Amino acid sequence: MQAQKAALILALAFGCHNQESATDAKARSRGTLIDQVNEAGKDVPFFTQHTLNPTWDESSAIVQMPEAEWVDQNGEKRHGDLFRGRTTVLAFMFTSCSGFCPFVIQELKKVARETAAQDVQYVVFTVDPEFDTPERLKTFATAHGVNQRNWYFLRGSAVYSLIKDTLVSQVMQRPVANGRDFVHAGHFYVLDSRGRLRGILNGTGISVSTQAKQLIQRL
Repeated sequence: MQAQKAALILALAFGCHNQESATDAKARSRGTLIDQVNEAGKDVPFFTQHTLNPTWDESSAIVQMPEAEWVDQNGEKRHGDLFRGRTTVLAFMFTSCSGFCPFVIQELKKVARETAAQDVQYVVFTVDPEFDTPERLKTFATAHGVNQRNWYFLRGSAVYSLIKDTLVSQVMQRPVANGRDFVHAGHFYVLDSRGRLRGILNGTGISVSTQAKQLIQRL
């Protein structure tokens, strides 16, 4: 990944605000670390809590999926064990999004095609759990041609803590005259079979599917 690609994602996440809060500034600063993740000669890194610094010491305080309760597109409850036993690629969206989110899903589908031979699942969280019911999530998945056999579209109030506290990113709702609108980063997050964060990819990058395939093969 190149620095300008990281800058593009950060612009998508924060560019709509004229004045940046201290919290947003910290998140933006931490976001620049996503380019520092695969040092030559080293294996796939872990990431430190709160700072997302790459580390190859798994005994340190590293980022992993927190325990929480979610509901999927079929109305079934899901918990932390969903992220155990297989590699997971995470992304974020909301069903009323008409521009950026459908593009993210199409890019994630490309990743799924590239990694079809691997034991991988794809988990997409809505950033609008108040509005996005399981029925809406299922309709969204169907409309975008997603093979739901190994895809989970999840809703839950813990999504904001997951984004801000665990993944050190940002999400915010923008006031609009009609409908609903949110700003959120377009990263893809790769978890290993123990639910530990092992990769942060630019979901809008030209070669993201190839990068994801290489990363998952190394895991």
